[in-house]
Amino acid sequence: MEKNNFRDLYEFMVWLILKTFFRLQWIYDHQCEGFERNENSEPITSRLVFPLLGRICQIRVSEQELRFVFVETFNEFCSRYGRKLFYSVETPTFDKYSGYAKGKPKCDEMGRSAEFDLVIYDENYRRACLIEFKANNPRKSEYDKDYKKLNNPKEGDENCLRFFVEILKNYDKGTMHSIKEKNKEKEGTIFMCYSLEKQVVISSVKDEYEEISISECLMR
Repeated sequence: MEKNNFRDLYEFMVWLILKTFFRLQWIYDHQCEGFERNENSEPITSRLVFPLLGRICQIRVSEQELRFVFVETFNEFCSRYGRKLFYSVETPTFDKYSGYAKGKPKCDEMGRSAEFDLVIYDENYRRACLIEFKANNPRKSEYDKDYKKLNNPKEGDENCLRFFVEILKNYDKGTMHSIKEKNKEKEGTIFMCYSLEKQVVISSVKDEYEEISISECLMR
């Protein structure tokens, strides 16, 4: 199913993230280091390859794959639907922060600028959406430092969307409990997560978490 009408930027961004998850799944299934392509291989939809982690022959899944595929998807769909949106990477914050090294981030005029993984701009180059990417359920301090930036009203006006987007290789009940605990500080940030092994999207509205297959998400 392809959407050609989006009511607002929020709907478009959610769709882009879901399409990013879908494309990552295709890459994970077809384009990993060491895989052999054959004559019946499906047409190439991305040039990205998941690499092996060292010499242990395990596929590495990181936030870098997530970010690069999101940008691929963003460029494709903005062109397809004529959306006049732009982006920057490793974008400096407006506010200053300290305490990251100690795992206790805070806004601090005596601190230093941090960075957002990616910022989406409208046609007038105003910040319309702030995005942080994560992979594989890192320690709580990694969540805290991102939410400290995302939840800061100085980093964007009241209409600026804020997304925390995560990718997992796999998960179980323990992982879900851990993620919920680490996301207690998300406030107005939209949380979206995807498991490559289970092909399930995990998202939350307020404090309610929903687990749904990627195919069903794209049909909604």
